[in-house]
Order: sequence, then C-alpha cells, then structure tokens
Amino acid sequence: PDKIHSGESDFDPPRFKPDPSVYLLAADSEVWSIAIAVKAEISKCIAVEDSASVTVMLMPARWVHAGVGSAANSGIGMIVGYVGASHIREDVITSHAQMLMKGEKADSGIGADIVIEDFTDLITL
Repeated sequence: PDKIHSGESDFDPPRFKPDPSVYLLAADSEVWSIAIAVKAEISKCIAVEDSASVTVMLMPARWVHAGVGSAANSGIGMIVGYVGASHIREDVITSHAQMLMKGEKADSGIGADIVIEDFTDLITL
C-alpha cells in the first residue's frame, strides 16, 4: 500500500491527469537501495502506461494512477505503452498503440517511447 499512489488520494485538493505530481511523488519517495538511501531520479525511472490516463507501474516497483501525459509531464526517463490489458479489444490494439505514442495528453507532445503487448517483453528492456 505504501507504494501505491493516486492523484486523488495523495493530494488535497486532488491533482488529476495530466498533472505530473503523482509521478514526482512516487519517484521522490522511492529508494533504490536499502543499504544506501538514494532517492530515485525521475529521469531514471520507467513508466508503463496502458492509456493516455490510467493506473500504471512506475519502475522501480511502484504503482501510480496517472497516464502517458502525466508521465511525460513529469520528465520520466522512459514511457512504455502497454496494449495487452484485458480492457483493450484485439481489434483496436494498433490504434491504441498509436494513441499512446502520439502524446496528445502531454504538454510537450511526448508519448510512449515504445509499445508492448506482453509484460514479459519488459524483461528485455
């Protein structure tokens, strides 16, 4: 639970997508090593996103409620689009991947760097 963040529950007033605050909070509160307390730099983190704005995994090992726009606005190092979620119909996978890469929800216009369909593809990254 301490590694799950939401723009709605972690802030008063809530900060909604594409506000990058939830990514910045997650990176700021993450420690890379138990032996050496070094906070994660947002530019060295990876976001895994399945929509322009939704719940995602922020590497290292942190779940964040955000979106591609929020991740891009935070200055995160890499955005991985994910189109293998059960709510993404097979007939729209290609168009969904294209939407994730467009970056229309980001102030900078930056979208996903790559798109994967299976989480096992993350291992090779």
